[in-house]
Amino acid sequence: MLPVTTPSPIGELSAENQSAGKQAGNQQANNQLAGNQQAGNQQEGNQQAGNQQEGSYSAGSPHVAATPVIPRARTMAPVFHELTLFHGSMGAGKSTLALQNAYNRRQAGRPGVLLTSMDRAGSGVLSSRLGVMADAIEVINTTDLVTLISAEVPAGGFVIVDEAQFLNVEQVEQLAWAVDELCVDVDCYAIATDFRSQLFPGSRRLFELADHTISLQVEVTCWCGRPGRQNARIEDGRVARFGAQVAVGDISDAASDAVSGAASDAASGAAEVTYRVLCRRHWREGNPGSA
Repeated sequence: MLPVTTPSPIGELSAENQSAGKQAGNQQANNQLAGNQQAGNQQEGNQQAGNQQEGSYSAGSPHVAATPVIPRARTMAPVFHELTLFHGSMGAGKSTLALQNAYNRRQAGRPGVLLTSMDRAGSGVLSSRLGVMADAIEVINTTDLVTLISAEVPAGGFVIVDEAQFLNVEQVEQLAWAVDELCVDVDCYAIATDFRSQLFPGSRRLFELADHTISLQVEVTCWCGRPGRQNARIEDGRVARFGAQVAVGDISDAASDAVSGAASDAASGAAEVTYRVLCRRHWREGNPGSA
């Protein structure tokens, strides 16, 4: 007869304790997971609150110190007006460019004036050899350009000066003053040197004061084909070396010089003044080319 084994109360207690321990461990793990989830939710909530607070700053909420907003006008660079010199030999297209720039600015709604001095077409006219012309204000040696520009051109307008080599030094300085103090843009179109290949006083001062100097790149050549840079004065078919710095005339070729010179001699006994663009070599040699 087999003995009957009765369960030990100590074993049952040990099993119960083990089961209770497992349950406590699971409960602790669940609590830890819940805690982590709660911490994550809290962190996400803090981030949302931060975003909301940042939005409040950018929106300028009255309840928080808003980030200062700089007005657009203060962030833009100031507008500076300029004195620009366009220079080139005779026939380089200075007057044509002056008329084109004046047209474009007026089409854009900018107010402005055209000034000239001793134009080939007569007083008070700015003309191009291409046949285009416009009315302009004639500038003489005593013209006060500050007074003229103050009366005729509002701030933000423009002034175009053709034949600017004929300005005196004081008038060039008045133009520079108008740019700085009256807030206008001034474009000057000028021959740099005279028939002796020496700078005009007005051109020299423009080179000294201009914000920009632009040499026109239109091809002008001597009769030999070299680049023409000297503005030779032709009198009686010869290259002049002496005489007044300013003598109004136009450029022409050798054949027309011979014809017009002969006609002028016959009529008045004096040679007509014309100009021709020569290379440095033929200007130095006094060789205007054959008729």
